[in-house]
Amino acid sequence: MNDEHDHHDDHHEHGHRMHQDGTTWQAMRTYLPRIRSFWSNDLNSAVVDLLAPAEGETLLDIGAGMGAATFDAAKRVGRKGSVIAIEPTPFMRRVLAIRRLGSRSRSRITAIDGRAEELPVGTDMVSAAWAVNVLHHLSDLDAAVLEIRRVLAPGGRVVLVDEDFDDPDHPRYEEMKARHGQKHGDHEHLMIAIDELGESFTAAGFRDVVARLDQVAEVPVRMLTANLLGPSEA
Repeated sequence: MNDEHDHHDDHHEHGHRMHQDGTTWQAMRTYLPRIRSFWSNDLNSAVVDLLAPAEGETLLDIGAGMGAATFDAAKRVGRKGSVIAIEPTPFMRRVLAIRRLGSRSRSRITAIDGRAEELPVGTDMVSAAWAVNVLHHLSDLDAAVLEIRRVLAPGGRVVLVDEDFDDPDHPRYEEMKARHGQKHGDHEHLMIAIDELGESFTAAGFRDVVARLDQVAEVPVRMLTANLLGPSEA
């Protein structure tokens, strides 16, 4: 999931089935032709920049995919830091785990099955969390927000970014419109309203909530940044 949005439509067609039975052949046919963007891309690097990882932090990558942002973040937290990569699709998680074996940062990375609505992470365990192209997959926005709130330690921060394919300025707007045809309007409803996103985080007790349409790595996005009160501010 945590990759440029090449798999957006295919994931909706096949994702639930792959999450349930881990169909390797189906996953290979869907994801391998686009592996370069899953492996590393400018958008994920820019989101890690926005998160600004610090030495020794424990970070959470929600919908990590093949680790497009995971490995970059792991380099930045240093030897005493760690990155928990949550990914619900078995095939993507396997690739991430294999990729981890060849990384110098492998001891800092843990790949776990899970989803945003039920994060397999301890309470107050995470310094910062992020997700790229995950918002449109959420089945329960409020549950996901509360889970992010639960796992973040006091003073924690979050950055959520989804590419906005409904923006005519997106490089793949015409392609996606042509691909979806008459269904393009339905595709639009998959995008979470940015105001709704901000309201959910504010209601959950986050501060400095900024939910907006913007550009990241020269790509139109819907994004949210927010923080929790620190121990001395509570």
